[in-house]
Amino acid sequence: MDNERRIVLFSEGRMSGFLPDDFGECVCKQVCALEELEQSLHTECEILLLAAEGLQFCKTVFELFSDVFAEKKIPVILLVEASAELDFIDACLLLGAADVLRTPWDSSDNVFRINLHLRFLKKYHTIEFQRVKPDTETLFDRLQESEIRYQRIFTNAPVPMLIHADGEILNVNKAGLDFMCADSIAQLIGKSVLSFIPKQIDREIVAKRIGLLLQEIPLDTAEIEILTLDGQKKTVEINGGLLDASNNTLLTTLIDITQVVEYESKMIDLLEETLHSKKMLYHIIDAVPDCIFAKDSEGKYLFGNHAYSRYLGISLRELKGKTDAELREKNKNESKNNVQILELQRHTDTLLTSTCEFFDAQIPITDCNGNLHYFDTYVSCLTSGETNDEIFGRLFYAHDVTHEVETQNKLELRNENLEQQVLDKAMQLEHSRTNFKQLFERTHDSIVITDSLGNVVEVNRKFRSMLGYENEELVGMNIDKFMSDKYPIDQKKLISDIYRNGYSIFESENVTKTGERIPVEINSTLLNRFGQVMILSVGRDIMERKETQKRILKAILNTEEAERNRVAKEVHDGLGALLSSAKMYIDVILSSEMPPEDYPPILEKAKAVLDETALCTREIANNILPHALSNLGLAVAVQSLCERLNETGKINLLFNFKNYIIQANRDLELNLYRIISELLNNTIKHAQAKNVDIELLSDGNSLVLNYSDDGKGFNLQEKLSHDNKGNGIRNIINRTESIFGTYTFHSEPGKGMSVKLIVDSIDLG
Repeated sequence: MDNERRIVLFSEGRMSGFLPDDFGECVCKQVCALEELEQSLHTECEILLLAAEGLQFCKTVFELFSDVFAEKKIPVILLVEASAELDFIDACLLLGAADVLRTPWDSSDNVFRINLHLRFLKKYHTIEFQRVKPDTETLFDRLQESEIRYQRIFTNAPVPMLIHADGEILNVNKAGLDFMCADSIAQLIGKSVLSFIPKQIDREIVAKRIGLLLQEIPLDTAEIEILTLDGQKKTVEINGGLLDASNNTLLTTLIDITQVVEYESKMIDLLEETLHSKKMLYHIIDAVPDCIFAKDSEGKYLFGNHAYSRYLGISLRELKGKTDAELREKNKNESKNNVQILELQRHTDTLLTSTCEFFDAQIPITDCNGNLHYFDTYVSCLTSGETNDEIFGRLFYAHDVTHEVETQNKLELRNENLEQQVLDKAMQLEHSRTNFKQLFERTHDSIVITDSLGNVVEVNRKFRSMLGYENEELVGMNIDKFMSDKYPIDQKKLISDIYRNGYSIFESENVTKTGERIPVEINSTLLNRFGQVMILSVGRDIMERKETQKRILKAILNTEEAERNRVAKEVHDGLGALLSSAKMYIDVILSSEMPPEDYPPILEKAKAVLDETALCTREIANNILPHALSNLGLAVAVQSLCERLNETGKINLLFNFKNYIIQANRDLELNLYRIISELLNNTIKHAQAKNVDIELLSDGNSLVLNYSDDGKGFNLQEKLSHDNKGNGIRNIINRTESIFGTYTFHSEPGKGMSVKLIVDSIDLG
């Protein structure tokens, strides 16, 4: 037995991705099923490497094959992960394992130990195996209790903790879920750790820490910013360590220090605010556009800002230390605003004896230049002492609200005008609504307004009378309830067509309350009704028009067929002269006594006449009524037509009729043949197409024709709107309607053309 077959490695799969392919020169044969293991033990195994995927797994293997191990003298060597607990290893050794190898299993030390077992196999394993029956149940219970205990400690730890490997979160404890504002662990499992770190610099710190921890290098805590599931940004201290080196599993703890960081920031801001100088404060007061000034308990000005000085027309130097009485004395021509602002001091006695505050809104004041201003004025007490109960003066703050007052006055005037305009518009709207309602109700066409889902919102009198429903029955009803199932309406496509073209015109059938079907032509457009997009559809009863068209078309088709038969008969009769000439030549030969050497010229003339007769007869008869159609049916006739056109090499026609099983009557097949011929004629003459697909199939009692080409396409509405254009399409439509069929055309410039015709063969019976 060669070395490549002496070692068997058994694993059920969970650890197979971690197993080595060989140990040095000894290649392992790996098996994954107990049946394969049993066969290998009896035929080629000298050493069994058992991937220890759990105590119960190892216990099962030893219970099943311990007799084979003893009989064949096969040592069992366990392969365990580096993080395997000693209790687990002890239990496996008690089962009968000969050796234990930890990861990495293909290390030089492990390879040496495997080769050592091979080299001295017979020397060390000549003694009989004793089947060991240790108390493995107790060991197994101990392992389970240990695992449950550790899991409980992790889950209930008060510090947010998460376990992650290769950058993806594997587990999170309860505190971690609360910290991340997660409702369940499923919201976090499998997510990237870095996806919760908004700052690039923090992501780089975490990525570097993960790399160092995987190298088992101890690290201090780090401070980063975390983004929780509900969008909160939290500052945390992170710490962690390596759980399992074999699969790069790490444990990380998070300590929320958001409030600490915010407190530190506030303290810094408070310190900076405290360090502002008195001079800076004065600069700020001078910079504001509002009037600020203060007086001591004797009424002398302590300070005032430039805005106050400008309104009074007095310099700050003249203002400081003066009382209002001294200012009046000095300024003989005191301005009105000076008097009015000084009147704010009327509460002086109250302010000097209590801590009350005073506020007046929109006080009118004229400045030194005679301009009228409005002020919101706030007056407070200046206090000192440890308890702030010693009043030493008053602080005045006057905010100029002139612009706001003027704007408010303008807005009030504007509002009055707008209110009147709204009333006028409302009356006009009501008048327009009344006119629309009258037109809506009195029109001779049926009108229905539906929402985007096809539910009826409003209908007019004509619509109600046509269908036989009351208004209450129709409102809220879906249009599918009264539209024929032969003409289903796709609301999304209808809205798309209206958006593209501005309207959509199509034919359908309305089903009355009694089940009667009424053919209608519907013109749909979009309507903005109270801010919502609705579909307004106007329907016109075309039953009489349909019947008239059918009668006319039927008469036209009958006339055409009669004319064709007459022409065919006349042409056929006209060929009699040629045939008579040929017969004459034959009679000359048969009745005369001319020598045989004179026969050839006469026979040649007779043959020429007959060839001309046959060719003429075949061409005329085939154009009027194809032989294949009358004798072999529609499918064979169309196939023959396609083959003849394909032989020209100018176009490629593909005809599929494998699902066509209806035996239609002659009139139906003749009309369908004419329709297909007309479509091919239009394609060849106008479309510049390279390929044409024709499909003829039957669905129950209905016959379906699908026709498409890859030509240059056209605008159908434009084609039909010109009097002298689109005759080919008109012929197709007329023929389809004459056999009680329905049609759908689709074409756009540059995108080819497709047609679908549906004919109910029962109606044509």
